[in-house]
Parts: sequence; structure tokens; C-alpha cells
Amino acid sequence: AGFFREGTVSHHMAKSKARVVWFNDWYPASELTYGVCVEAPKKRVTVIFRGAITTKDWTKALDFMLVTVPNPIDGGSQTVDLHRGFYSYLFRRRKDTGTTKYHQIAEVAHRIGVENFGEGYNLMVCGHSLGAALSTVFSFWASADPRFTRNGPVRVFSFGSPYVGSHDFADSWRAQEEAGKLQYARFKNHNDLVSYGPDSNLRRRKRGNAYRHVGLGCSIYPVPRHLAWMRRGFEPDISYVPNETPSKAYWRGVRDSAIFHVGLFWTIKGRHTLQELIKRVADGKEEELRGGQKKGCGFELMNKSLTELYAEKAGIS
Repeated sequence: AGFFREGTVSHHMAKSKARVVWFNDWYPASELTYGVCVEAPKKRVTVIFRGAITTKDWTKALDFMLVTVPNPIDGGSQTVDLHRGFYSYLFRRRKDTGTTKYHQIAEVAHRIGVENFGEGYNLMVCGHSLGAALSTVFSFWASADPRFTRNGPVRVFSFGSPYVGSHDFADSWRAQEEAGKLQYARFKNHNDLVSYGPDSNLRRRKRGNAYRHVGLGCSIYPVPRHLAWMRRGFEPDISYVPNETPSKAYWRGVRDSAIFHVGLFWTIKGRHTLQELIKRVADGKEEELRGGQKKGCGFELMNKSLTELYAEKAGIS
């Protein structure tokens, strides 16, 4: 780890005890790309989805019409509405085998878990950008599979995720959280344009707006390094969206739409990078060590477990 500059993605990877055991990019021009890691000390299997690189990736990411699909969660609505591109990337059936990419990945993850840890493994899912959206959809279905929830909830950590589904999707997602089958930390850089899209969210619907984010939202601000008096208020904004009236939900959707978070054009790409998010977290941790939390900088929240944050922010324990 000492070979890489501290705080970089490579440095964090080198420090990690996780190792890559599976990587699937057999058809990169036509299918999504993912990898699987195992972390022996925690008996953890992690599925990681890559962000958008190929033309196919971008075609799926920009196919943001909602599609009604069967709900895998018992006890809720029969169907949920999801981003068509994200759903189809995981659930388009192969002509030769009739299976979907989701089922292929789920089988690989379970096989690797059993081979390494027996039935006692737990599942984590991660991704950035398009990969973040795919990790959300994948985890929703995985939370309905007892193979992945017998040892605790499916835990999801995404970075820079766009909207994925509608209010009925969010209702079923919360039901899984309350059942102890799903936990989600959705990180983003403050004013990351991608995390506020697509802008079809401005259309008014029965429940207020088209899309709704799920899980714990963790918005990370840049911490001013040289203006100490400005540091107060730059702590992470960790929030959970409750059930709301249609009117309140709609205006939340308007406020959180991409059109109001464009910012300076030449900073759009930088605000969406994982490197920028890691830098902001590292700056915040440094400020905490310097005693910034005593002046109101709340980066100590980043030291709480996902379970503790769920109890505090969502009332789910």
C-alpha cells in the first residue's frame, strides 16, 4: 500500500484484504461488466458493477423510460416501475439458455460464497454511476433470495447513482429494510449532476413524481482547507426519504432534479468521479482529526455503522 499515494483508489485497494476471484467481461460491447471479490476475515462476497464505458452501456443508461415489471417482494404491490435501461441490462433473457444476467451473477456469487465460506457468507454489492444503478436493481432481487439473507441483510454501497425506480419500488425497498434483508448507503458528491437525473422526474404522477431514491443518501461536500470559519456546515448530509404526500414528494423531486444542479459546465465530470468523493471524505476525516467536529463539522457520522445510521435516520433497527 505504501507504493501508492495515500487517499487514492489504488491505495485503498492495496490496503484492502479483499481479493478478486471472478471477472466477467466476455462480451464487453453488448453486455454489462462485473466482478466478484471475497474478503476472508468478514466472510464476505462482494459483487461489483462497472460504470458506463461502452456504447451499449450509455444506450442503457439513457433509456430512462419507466417500465412496469413483476415485484419479487412478497406482500407488497404486484408490480414495480423501474428505469427501463437498467432493468433490461440485468433481465434480458438469452435466446440460447433462457436465463438472465441477474441469474447468472447470482449463481456465480452464491457458488463462490459456498466454495470459500460454506453457507455462512454475507453479500455486499457495489458500483459507481451506471454500476451504482445496476447494484441497486441487483440487490433488490437478491434481498428476496434466502441464500443471500440467511446471515444478515444484503448491504449495498453505491457511488453517484442516478434514480432507479418509482414510489412503489421505494415502498417494497423499505419493506425489505424493515424485514432486515436490505441496507443501502448511497454516496454522492454534493451537486453531482448524474445523481439528480433523469429529468423525467419533473413530470407529475399519482404519487408525486416519476422517480424516488432509496436507502440512506450520503451527500459529501468539499471541505474548505484554508477558510476555517467556513468549515461548519460542510459535514456529510446523511438522510432518509420517508413516505410523503404526493405534493411534498413532487416538490422534493423538483428540488432534486438535475436541471437545478448543473453548476459550472467544466466541473460536471469532476463532480461525478469516485476520486473526488474519496478526496472529500479524506479531507473531512482530516478535519475531524484536527478537532473540526468541535466546531460543528459532523464527520464523526462517518464512523457509525450502517445499522446505527438506519436506526438514527430511518427509525429502522
